[in-house]
Amino acid sequence: MPSSWVHVAYAREWSTRFGARLLVLTHDTLEFEIARPITSREDAAGMAAVLARYCSDTFDTDLLDSKVEHAAYLLGARLWQFWWD
Repeated sequence: MPSSWVHVAYAREWSTRFGARLLVLTHDTLEFEIARPITSREDAAGMAAVLARYCSDTFDTDLLDSKVEHAAYLLGARLWQFWWD
């Protein structure tokens, strides 16, 4: 799990870029509501790479087996979920 300052830095950046608002905060989970979802494939691919570094556990699921699938999910997504084991 990233350090606290990393969470804060990303939350600020995502708030500015995407209108992200923190909805859920637990010991191992963060969920953000996204007011301005990603609309281009290029931006989605770039953000998928960032999110893979931020929370690699996101890719350890049956739903999102690759960065390509995660990028496809991010297009238009209004909820971003992160969890750490």
